[in-house]
Amino acid sequence: MDWAVLELRLRTLEQFLNKIENAPRDKDKLTIGLEASRISDKIIHATEPRAFSTTEYEAIITNLEHVSLACFMDNMQWARQSIENIRKLSHNDA
Repeated sequence: MDWAVLELRLRTLEQFLNKIENAPRDKDKLTIGLEASRISDKIIHATEPRAFSTTEYEAIITNLEHVSLACFMDNMQWARQSIENIRKLSHNDA
């Protein structure tokens, strides 16, 4: 996986964040949040360490773990900030 693929996956996560924010009931938010958390976990497992520097890889994984936890906790601000942190890494690479 490279930065372009990772960006596409981050956009998918953002779509789920929007769904969580727009869900009418807490039960719906939890259901969508659990699915977003699972997707974040899948991205973690699909991210290959050799595609990024060690520092980038560790930061990506940490922030994806934060997204996963934030979705579960219905903390969209934290989730969005964690995604933005990953994007900042890709801009530092350019």
